[in-house]
Amino acid sequence: VGCSRTIETLAKARKLGVIDRGERDPEIAVQGADLIVVAVPMGVAVEVTRKILPNCSPGALLTDVGSVKSPYVRTVENWVPEGVLFIGGHHIAGTEYSGVDASFTGLFRNSRCVLTPTERTSSEAIESCKALWEWVGGRVFQMEPERHDDILGAVSHVPHILAYAAMNALPDEALEDYSGGGFRDFSRIASSDSIMWRDICLSNQTAILRWISRYEDALAEIKDLISQG
Repeated sequence: VGCSRTIETLAKARKLGVIDRGERDPEIAVQGADLIVVAVPMGVAVEVTRKILPNCSPGALLTDVGSVKSPYVRTVENWVPEGVLFIGGHHIAGTEYSGVDASFTGLFRNSRCVLTPTERTSSEAIESCKALWEWVGGRVFQMEPERHDDILGAVSHVPHILAYAAMNALPDEALEDYSGGGFRDFSRIASSDSIMWRDICLSNQTAILRWISRYEDALAEIKDLISQG
């Protein structure tokens, strides 16, 4: 069962064979489900989860794939009904493309999946979610939500911001006429979904700002070395 805001996306998902049934209302979509995966922009993840929790069946496993973990996990774990299993997750897989038609067989094969249990997470939730992601080919790691956000801020979030900055800094003429393979490799991720990355920046603001400062210091040092010959 897939859930989307638009009929067009659901129709496309059915045509691709990704889902058997589509629903536009997440509260209806989760009814009777054994497994629920929340995969929405971070700005609405908490609210969507709050709405569906009353309709989650006892024994169901609820997880997510959000790129920022601490704000989401620490909020949602206070609301989870008794009998429902919950654990935060982030599967580091995919491309710069988004939407159901960007899915492909083997998307998760040999990719990293980070689970972010807390002191309130049951062992059953950990083992069930680990089995899910290993089943589709992922390699599962565990870490605290806050540590996840700091590490991903450094190796994923800020690199995307640097790619956006590069695209904004250069004139159109240079981009259209003179950029080669090296620049394409560097800037590819700047075509990622802007709504998703806006929400990531807002959700992981503290870590992102700290790592931007580190990059600024490193760039300033290189600038000084170049200016000194």
